[in-house]
Amino acid sequence: MAGGEAINRCPPGGDATILALAALLDRDVLPLDPALLPSPAPALAFIREEDCIGCFKCVRACPVDAILGAPQMMHTVVAAECTGCGLCLPPCPVDCIELLELAQDSEPAWSRDVAQRRADARRERTSRELLSDRDAREARRAAAALRARRAQTVRESIDRVRARRVAIERGRDNGFGN
Repeated sequence: MAGGEAINRCPPGGDATILALAALLDRDVLPLDPALLPSPAPALAFIREEDCIGCFKCVRACPVDAILGAPQMMHTVVAAECTGCGLCLPPCPVDCIELLELAQDSEPAWSRDVAQRRADARRERTSRELLSDRDAREARRAAAALRARRAQTVRESIDRVRARRVAIERGRDNGFGN
């Protein structure tokens, strides 16, 4: 878009997104590209829980944390939080997720502001988790290096004791002992 491409290609964002992009990029406001009409109907992800294998891939894919569950356990969608983006569909290995269109006259339970705050919070949390994962890996590496140094010290001590014993035994064999 910054390179001059069209800013009118986001059906879910609609006119509000086109206006915001035009203002942000100081460009002319264009109507939504007719090739993209009609706009997709509001939808909600639905997990057929009896088919869910608990792989956790959909949970990781959801940008607004609208899917709850634990690894190896059944997952479910929190309807009030789901934006219907469909990002949970491709990673599901058993195709137990489907997008259900909301009735024409119904409005989604979420608002753009709430969805944006949830997406921002998720991004912040996952970046913290990545940092703590990296810290944990570094701590494990440091602990492994410390264990290796200690094991080397023990091996060297054992080798010194063995060398002394051999020297003492040789001394006895040569008449220097009892």
